[in-house]
Parts: sequence; C-alpha cells; structure tokens
Amino acid sequence: MKYLVTFSFLLCLISPLLAEEIYLRDVPEGHYAYEAVYDLIQQGVTSGFPDGTYRGNKTMNRYEIAAFISKLATSKTVARASNEKLVAELRSEIDLAQYTHQQARQATQISGSLQGRWRYGQTSTSHGGKADYRWQSQLVRRLADDTQLTIYFDTLDAGYGGASRDLVREMLAFEGKTRLAGLNLRVTAGPGDVIHLDDGLFPFDNNIRFIKPRRAFYLSGNLAQAELSLGVLARSTYASGELAVMEYSPKMLASVGGGKFLVNPRCFTSRSQASDWRLDLGGEFSQAEIKINGLFGIAKGTNYPHGLYVMGNLEIGRNWRFLVQKIGSQYREQYSYGIYDLFNRNINDGSTSFGLQAYQPVNAPWYLAAKGDYTSPGPVTTLEMKLGYQLGKYNSLELVYQSYQATTPSQAVGLAFNASY
Repeated sequence: MKYLVTFSFLLCLISPLLAEEIYLRDVPEGHYAYEAVYDLIQQGVTSGFPDGTYRGNKTMNRYEIAAFISKLATSKTVARASNEKLVAELRSEIDLAQYTHQQARQATQISGSLQGRWRYGQTSTSHGGKADYRWQSQLVRRLADDTQLTIYFDTLDAGYGGASRDLVREMLAFEGKTRLAGLNLRVTAGPGDVIHLDDGLFPFDNNIRFIKPRRAFYLSGNLAQAELSLGVLARSTYASGELAVMEYSPKMLASVGGGKFLVNPRCFTSRSQASDWRLDLGGEFSQAEIKINGLFGIAKGTNYPHGLYVMGNLEIGRNWRFLVQKIGSQYREQYSYGIYDLFNRNINDGSTSFGLQAYQPVNAPWYLAAKGDYTSPGPVTTLEMKLGYQLGKYNSLELVYQSYQATTPSQAVGLAFNASY
C-alpha cells in the first residue's frame, strides 16, 4: 500500500510535465504574462486557439468568460479531490504504522544469553577438566503504556555439575513496573544474592555471587533537579520464608552543574536485634568519555575509622575501569550485606580492594579482555584474561585463562562460547 501511495503522489507532481507540450506563438518567452499564461495551460484551464495563438489583446465575450471560469473551477475541484484522496491514504498509512508500533510494544519480548565453557584446572592437590553452562532468559510483557511485567530465569550454577538449585525459589525472579499517582512503582520478587561454592577444582569460582532481584518495592519520582526514591527490601529470610532482616532506603539523587550527588540514609531492622542506621554520600562527574564516581558510607561515626566505607570508581569510555574500596572493620558489624569486587565476590569488613577491568579490540573481529582484583588482608589476587573472536553480532568464542592466588592457589585454562538472543 505504501508504495502505491508514494507512486500516486509522485504521479501528481510530474503529470503536468507528461502532458502534451503547447506553444503559443504570440506569448514568447520573456513576455510579461508568459508565466501566468503557461501556468493556466498546465492546469488545463486553457490551451489557446487552434491556430497556436493566445490572442491576449482580444476582448472576451460573456460565453468565453463562462467557459474560462468553468474550466478553472473544474481544474481546482479535480486537484482538490486528488489531494484529499492522497491525504486520506497517507493518514491511513500513518494510522496503520502507529497501530503496528503499538502492537509491537505490547507484544511479549523474549531475550537472553547462553554461556558454555570447558576448563582445565589445577591446584596444589588436584587437577582435571570440567564443562559447565549458564542459561539466562527474560520475558517482558507490556500490559499498558506505563505498565509491564518481567519474568527472569537463570540456571545460576546448576549447570556447573555439582550444584543443585530450586526452580521456583532460586532460578525464577519477577519484576513489575507501573505508574501510581504520578510516581514510578517497581516491585520485585526473587532469591536475592545466590552464593556459588566450588567443589575444589576451581577455587577461582568460590564465593562468587549471582546478584538477582530480591523481595522489595521501590517508589520514585522527580522534584526539580532531583530524583527521590524509597526502597523497602527484604535483606534476608528464615528457612521458612519469613522475613528476617528488612532495609528501608530513602534516596535523593540531585543533578547540580555537570555532576550528580547522592544522599542515601539506610535503616536495617529485625525482630531479634536493634535497628542499625547508616548514611551513604556519593557523587558522580562526567566529562566526555571519562566518568568518576565515589561513595562515602558512615555506619559508626563515633568509632572512627572502623565504621566507615570509601569507594572510588574511574571509567574511561567502555574500555577501562578502575575500582578502589576500603571497608572499616565494623562497618557491617550488626547486619551483613554484599559489597562486591569486580568478580561479584563479597569484600569482608576490614579489607581494601583494588580492581582493574580492560577491553581492547585488536583486529576485528578479535578482541582482548582482562579483569583483575587484589584484596588485602589475605591477600587474595584474582585474574582473568580472554582472547575473543566475534562470530557475529550476538555470538563469540573465547580462549580463557584464570588465576586465583590465595591460601589455595589455582590456575585454569579453557574455551568459552557466548550467545545472546
């Protein structure tokens, strides 16, 4: 249909050019009425006299005037009808495009990724090879313009061979978003942080957290240059599923100049312990491809510096990231929650962590990627290097080297395949 409409529109534009050319001997080019006379000819109002003249100085009688006006009116009516038909067809095309776009927005969208790998690992006491996989998928259903439901599925480490995960309680998570009284409401339900414990062959994987949605709801809105939000989170639960530790987290993120500033008081409560308050203050500054952000947490201001937390993060484009974190020895003394390094490992209180992440295209489709972390005391040094080959827009093949230097040092090499959809 759209090609027919486009062709019709072009035909209307060029049809005068396709008409039989008419030349009037007594209206030569350069005559003061040349453009006006030939404009009437193109519109079909007149074609002059049969002998090829216009006779512009001849007096018109009433019959000739009537014929001239009739042709002029007919020409305008035909043109108007043609234009109205074209506009109606174009409007139908626009309505159809809008309807198609709306249907696409409301359609169920499925995306995800699949990672498979084989590794050979060696420690001071054992060595061997193992294959594993991880499948992640999400289904998004838009229920209205401002309402959607997302279902997450993640095999976590169930594909690692030694782990067993419950489908409903650990592999599935849910998220709903809508607008309520001018505010954004987000509700999540899921397992929260899931900790992987290796069977001994790959200590590199020990204590890596799979960070998933937890039981929580969030309200947010804008006020002037600030975003205000309130989060209520279930930080932990009893084996029965009953809530054990709750976190109440009001937050303000204000934009000032070229930066953003965060004020985030937090309160942790449970039925068996007293409430615990802390305050996070943060800032973020961006310039071209450089982004710097930091966070200063106060848990016990009277017990300096054991109740403090400091974080600094520097990102250069998408290729480089530097992360430094220092946690006081009593920062999470009463209620524990995750503070992570670049490998999603929890950093213990009293520790300092330095992280570096890099990505560098070599010669398309080849690329290099590296990630490392040093945490003290311990110390623990973790390194992962990848040489990758991009098979397509969504697929890649990687040669992987991993090193974990701690009380149980280990190394591993392997081959990984990544696909997304």
